[in-house]
Amino acid sequence: MNPIEIKPGIYWVGGIDWDIRTFHGYVTQRGFAFGSYGWGGQAIKEIETVMKTLDWETALPSINIQYLADEQELNEVEKLGQELGTIIK
Repeated sequence: MNPIEIKPGIYWVGGIDWDIRTFHGYVTQRGFAFGSYGWGGQAIKEIETVMKTLDWETALPSINIQYLADEQELNEVEKLGQELGTIIK
């Protein structure tokens, strides 16, 4: 594989294996998408699409917050983080 120059002096030399099913030695068959955005907001939908393509279980509902999270959204994120901790234990 040939390096791809991203910016002057910065090269991408990796590869993408779309069939990979492991992450640092762990089998990944479930996922959870969360994030915030200032415009667009499509990243979470794209992550969910990839998860469906890989036949992964959605461990928790996705969270997609526009701009800064308010107190209710922060509480929801904290709650889901705690749930995620019990799921992956």
